[in-house]
Amino acid sequence: MIGVSPPDENGKVLCVPSFQALPELVKKNQLNLGLLSQKWVELRAIARLDVVDLLGLDPKDVAKPWIMCGHQPEVCHPGVWAKYFVSKGLSKASGAVAFNLVADADICRQKWLPFPLASQDNRLVRGTMIVGKGPPGTSWEQVRRANLLDKGNPIWQQMATCFGLDPMGQKYESTEQHLLGENNTIQRRVAQGDLGLDLSDLLQSKLSRTVGFGLFFASILCEIQSFSRLHNLALAGFRNQQGVGNTGWPVANLGHQGEWYETPFWLLGTTMGPRMPLWVKLETREIVLGGEPGKCLARLEVRNPKGWLDALGKHGLGIRPKALANTLFLRWLVCDLFVHGLGGAIYDSVTDEIGRGWFGCEAPTFAVVSATLRLPLPKEKEGNEPGLRCKLRDLWWHPERLGEPGRLNEADLQEWLSLRNVPKQRQRAKVLLWRLHIQANQHYGMLEEQMEKARLAKASNALANYREWPWIWYSGESLGDLLCPLLDPQLYGAMGNPITLKS
Repeated sequence: MIGVSPPDENGKVLCVPSFQALPELVKKNQLNLGLLSQKWVELRAIARLDVVDLLGLDPKDVAKPWIMCGHQPEVCHPGVWAKYFVSKGLSKASGAVAFNLVADADICRQKWLPFPLASQDNRLVRGTMIVGKGPPGTSWEQVRRANLLDKGNPIWQQMATCFGLDPMGQKYESTEQHLLGENNTIQRRVAQGDLGLDLSDLLQSKLSRTVGFGLFFASILCEIQSFSRLHNLALAGFRNQQGVGNTGWPVANLGHQGEWYETPFWLLGTTMGPRMPLWVKLETREIVLGGEPGKCLARLEVRNPKGWLDALGKHGLGIRPKALANTLFLRWLVCDLFVHGLGGAIYDSVTDEIGRGWFGCEAPTFAVVSATLRLPLPKEKEGNEPGLRCKLRDLWWHPERLGEPGRLNEADLQEWLSLRNVPKQRQRAKVLLWRLHIQANQHYGMLEEQMEKARLAKASNALANYREWPWIWYSGESLGDLLCPLLDPQLYGAMGNPITLKS
């Protein structure tokens, strides 16, 4: 969903479509998904039963609408957290089942945890704490925990002393989990419980080992030529529509070299790195798999797709979906409504087009939820840095505008004024100009100091306005005011004027 931005106003929640439109959207999506062919209906039934087993749901829950959201197991900011609360609130209003996909197969991009810090001159700067360790490109399911952020960590006291904050995160000790993602997920779940949210978590790493996912994986590999063409055409159309020439945005095309085709999946367990793009070559009775074209790592029998994941597991190999394949599987074969944040909404506009061609029915519409919550951090009075920069440049070429007698040598100034536009005296004029610059150096230095002060104040205020600080730095009260109203079923069933959330 292009063109959707987070709210500017502090304490506000974005929901597209509106909260009140979501129950009808669930019904509309159910009707669209009812048009799937028998092949996909049967696979959808298998995939949903897999989820029932993984989450320990009542088998009768298969007949209910399913609402999903998903995110990496990072310490997210409150705007991301909002979609978790909306998913649960909507499920209450529509008699649905809600759960969250923990995308632990994604690359870990939060090995350093940011926090606000006061500099020696009492300006805001960004501090970082190393919390995870692992080679570049390592997924969350493999990144190990590094430093602990326990109750005794001095960061908490610094927050209180410097900014008067009472962070919610200091209530929760680090767990005994050795993996960073598992530790973050457990702490988030405890915090959610304190805020009144009970939402089941489904690990992507476990879902990727199920029968339903394996059959979805096989369906694409067996027709990889058609899927690759559909995938790349959808991306080309999207980039053309948006006027973007970057062939890597929002995701890269699937490659093709001779008989080898790149797939929308990752291959785990190879000796070539934490994960590799999966390439395949189709043969009469087998599919050849490799981490790059021309290098076979495994062979799969075409006649036995149900056993493919198990067969790969015996070779120490695993499969994980890339972004578009992930939401293709979830939106068409698992849930009835997917609640995205702003990032996922961009690439899933491409998924819509791929899904229409692949599954043969209209794309189930997704919702977009985000929010803005800022920490109560001090702000500085900003100077006019652009204006000061223009003034400095102007004085550089027009030192006569300094306007303070005695600052410049009058004889030098008058001679320069008389020669600056005389072509034959250009060299003499340059010498005089540099001499004037030396005389005005102290004034230039004062302007540069003012510019630097303005720049630092602007940078400090940007951090004060930053909406993506991890949730652990916010108070429980501010998080509750933002998120708890989203659990109220009346928000999604109210008629008449929209409900205004507490800010």
